[in-house]
Amino acid sequence: RWYEVTGVQTCALPISGAEVINLGVNAKKIKYIRSRMKKDLPRLRPTHVIVNSVQNNRDLSDKKVRKQFVEALDLCRQYDVRPVLVLEPSYDLICRTHGGTKKVRQHRAQLEAKYALLRELARERGVLLIDPAPVFQAHREEFLFLDGNVHFTKYGHALMAQALADGLFPPVP
Repeated sequence: RWYEVTGVQTCALPISGAEVINLGVNAKKIKYIRSRMKKDLPRLRPTHVIVNSVQNNRDLSDKKVRKQFVEALDLCRQYDVRPVLVLEPSYDLICRTHGGTKKVRQHRAQLEAKYALLRELARERGVLLIDPAPVFQAHREEFLFLDGNVHFTKYGHALMAQALADGLFPPVP
């Protein structure tokens, strides 16, 4: 039983027999997501929680983001739920890898700093971290993002679902 709470639109996982509860919310920061988790985890009792909220937290201090993500991970531990952190793909990191306006360069720098923070947090806490960027970079010539390059197209959603499934259930050698 999967519970997905995200800061961006995302997708149901293509996993046979999996129950996915997508309570994703757009344009919310981790503080709001954490408050939702406090109410929803005891009630829904999922086995896993997918947290995908980087873009909306990029302007917060690293200290504040770290504290709030640690609190979210502690909530998962409290309810015996396996957390999964996801580094949501960004148009500016996938399709505009260098150059751009000052605002674009600042956006990339903020995201890269938050991605580094979450990678470190995942290592420290032994939490699965999924980075869909390689899959998105391999398909960057496709139509992946729409409306201001923030939200996924149908194809972007399908790639995200595949990246999540691959990260959660890697092939057995």
